Amino acid sequence: MCVSKHQPKISGQIWWALSIYKRIKQPWLKFKLKEDILDPDLWKQITGKYIDLAIKIDNYQEGIWKAWDDGVANRARELVTMNIITDTGNQYKKYRVNV
Repeated sequence: MCVSKHQPKISGQIWWALSIYKRIKQPWLKFKLKEDILDPDLWKQITGKYIDLAIKIDNYQEGIWKAWDDGVANRARELVTMNIITDTGNQYKKYRVNV
């Protein structure tokens, strides 16, 4: 997987999968225009492989998104229950802000 160093990890992974999908879609669309000159069995095989790969890419994107979404929701619930200001026990720096 090739993600730019300036992209966030999750959006970079989703962008990478989408770019792979776009790169396979263009040749498939060209084949689709010439569908009538291809052998029908070969066309079914090409279409089946394209659809299988498109489904796998979509499932990959969904998996990345779902994992990120679950992690963010859990972290948000955890942070909401925390106190904003806590006692440090130090007489000079009595309180600190949780981040």
